[in-house]
Amino acid sequence: MNRLRQYLPVVCWAFGAVLVVNTVHLVRTNRSLTLQITNFYRSIELPAGARVPPIAGKDFGGRDYTLDMASEAVPVLVLVFSPTCPACDENWPRWDSLVALQEELGGQVVAVDITGRVRDDYLEAHGIARHTVLTTVSAETSLAFKFRFTPQTLVLHQGKVVRGWTGVLRDQDVAVAAAALSEDAGEAAGETP
Repeated sequence: MNRLRQYLPVVCWAFGAVLVVNTVHLVRTNRSLTLQITNFYRSIELPAGARVPPIAGKDFGGRDYTLDMASEAVPVLVLVFSPTCPACDENWPRWDSLVALQEELGGQVVAVDITGRVRDDYLEAHGIARHTVLTTVSAETSLAFKFRFTPQTLVLHQGKVVRGWTGVLRDQDVAVAAAALSEDAGEAAGETP
């Protein structure tokens, strides 16, 4: 029993040292993975100022739809989602505030379901049924906008990307998106920001 008491502090110290080393390793690995994910998102996001073609596809009712942002007086808010995407569910409260602002500004909202399987109840639950919802997009639109990942939030104006985000929006992203929608709307109306 005395021998066990002698070695117990050494064993506890060694175990603690192993835990510290593993924790340091996990923190470094986490930072590395976070950087890789951030770089991946940056590689797929459309850069501000990038020219984009009109958005073309079929709406929820199966009708052909084309939106040429070059002819829009105010910015267009584009929300790319999937009804099975948990990150999209996280984004809806943030998107709701941007949709409400866009409605106030008189701008257009276009939602793009990349699965093509969205249902009425989903659209109603998220308050997006009164806006344009595309269930399919043309190959050119899909390639140009990189509509393979959800969620995406885009502010487009005059045929260019004003701002874009892939992934869950943070509060600061919502503020930047709101400012981009408001500033461009004011400039389009001839006001100075």
